[in-house]
Amino acid sequence: MHIKRGAMALTILFCLRVEMAPAEEPEDSSRGISREMTGSNTDSAHDSGKDSPRSEDTHESIQEAPANVYSYNERPCELKGPADVVRCALGNDPSILQARLEFRESQAALDVADNVPNPRLEGNYMFGQRSAELQYRHIIELGDRRQLRTDAAQSSVRKAALEWEITRQNTVLTTVMMLYRLEHIQEEQEYLEETIAAFNGAIYRLYRLPSRDANQNTSLFTYMMARDSLKQQKLELLDRRNRIRQSLELSTGRDLSDSDLRRIAAGHPERWPDLPEEFQNSLEMARADQVVARATYEYRLESNRHWPDFSIGPRFTLQEQPAGGLFSGTETQSNLGVSLSITLPLYNQYSAQKDQAKARKKNSEIHRRVTRTSIEREYAYLVRSYRQHVQGLKSNPSMGSLEGRRYAVLGYMRRGLLSPALLVEFHRSYGEHVHQYHAAQLRALGMLWRGYALSGRILEDEIINSIK
Repeated sequence: MHIKRGAMALTILFCLRVEMAPAEEPEDSSRGISREMTGSNTDSAHDSGKDSPRSEDTHESIQEAPANVYSYNERPCELKGPADVVRCALGNDPSILQARLEFRESQAALDVADNVPNPRLEGNYMFGQRSAELQYRHIIELGDRRQLRTDAAQSSVRKAALEWEITRQNTVLTTVMMLYRLEHIQEEQEYLEETIAAFNGAIYRLYRLPSRDANQNTSLFTYMMARDSLKQQKLELLDRRNRIRQSLELSTGRDLSDSDLRRIAAGHPERWPDLPEEFQNSLEMARADQVVARATYEYRLESNRHWPDFSIGPRFTLQEQPAGGLFSGTETQSNLGVSLSITLPLYNQYSAQKDQAKARKKNSEIHRRVTRTSIEREYAYLVRSYRQHVQGLKSNPSMGSLEGRRYAVLGYMRRGLLSPALLVEFHRSYGEHVHQYHAAQLRALGMLWRGYALSGRILEDEIINSIK
């Protein structure tokens, strides 16, 4: 009897309260990069037009990544043309890598939200009374709070996936514009270098004169000032070129030489395609949907916090009592029952959180309407302005014909057939025209590729390969 009581005392020591931690799940290394874009799964979010995983009991239905056909790799890129630069940027741009890590972080937050509260084990042993008690209570979250918490986290995962994909689209758009701008800078730089060389020739001929009158001296000074002005313009072009080089090196993760820049520059578009006729697949609208979905779940979660915390489980007690006879000693009595714990919601502690969640939900709905209206108006602007720009560019003379005119004027200058004022004015007008032509072309290209982004086609191989 004493041995049994000693074993019982060792089993139920003093006051025991332990937390049973869940076993750590191994990382699933079989997860791959999905090609599906995530979408909304709530009644408050409209269909964004993309195939999207629906909400299930666990987070396993969430696709790991909204990636397209390109994967992340650590090998250096081989840049043979402008399309290779875009693909390289998709694999190495820091903003994309950061968005990817934020997506992983949201997945970890989903695991946290999906956790079940740990059960509680409580026990005590009283030496004087020789009694012991052991309770096991399982915590039950009333009001469907765990499911709402998981649904809100799933919306956050989908939003992070959309942020990742939007970052990829923006990277393509930015990279393409830099590649086209590289070609423009090279053309303007060649024009400046040829014009500077022509002015140097005119200056040299005037210097060789044994004597110069007032008109000749004025011509000399005019040529020198025009040449120096062109040199300053060349410095500005070189600075822009170096800035583009810096951005491309950061985006691609490799150093770029001057020959690399000449090779990857995107040439003038051979044709001007029509803008995509749809914008309902805009990821920005899908992102606004997920913000509304998360705010809706959070509001429902805060509304259900008035449900009390409830825990229930078995209760086991042991107690030694004297036996009925004079010399019979003691006997052990055991009892099995139910232990119950509940928190009384008397003080309305969560009313402020509920009001805050309601305001956040209302704000997200307004933001979604504004986003939709803004995209609709932006698309209408793109259609009108793009059509006008294309018509204007087609009506302008080609760069080849303009260069022919310039070479003719340079020939007149070498033969001394032009006055300095007329020559300087021609080159000023020519440089301004080329710069404005390039600016208009760049605006039209920006509208076209923005239309590709709104339609969800900007990451397609056909679109990326259209850069020549």
